[in-house]
Amino acid sequence: AGTGAVLGQLCSADNQVALSQYTAFEMDGDLCQELRSNAFGLGFDNRSTKISGQPFTTQTTLEEVGSRHDIVLLSNCLYGSRDKESLLEHAMKFVARGGVVLVVHR
Repeated sequence: AGTGAVLGQLCSADNQVALSQYTAFEMDGDLCQELRSNAFGLGFDNRSTKISGQPFTTQTTLEEVGSRHDIVLLSNCLYGSRDKESLLEHAMKFVARGGVVLVVHR
């Protein structure tokens, strides 16, 4: 999730993406705080935003996330994963019909 730079780009006036909720998994405490601040600055609030300090894993449940999402962004979370394919398959379970998984991996 990082600092929310991708979220900011998705929500910018140049894009036609309308996000009503945002859920993030970010293990770095400092980045969690910055991400929360940036999300609130973009108009999200405590009801529409959930930022977890835990990693997204194959054990993450839909109940933890709250609902399926239009965009599931996996940003730099595959690096420590031993089974990247299983993590990607698991992430697909969180995508709403017509939604996408966006992967950032160098």
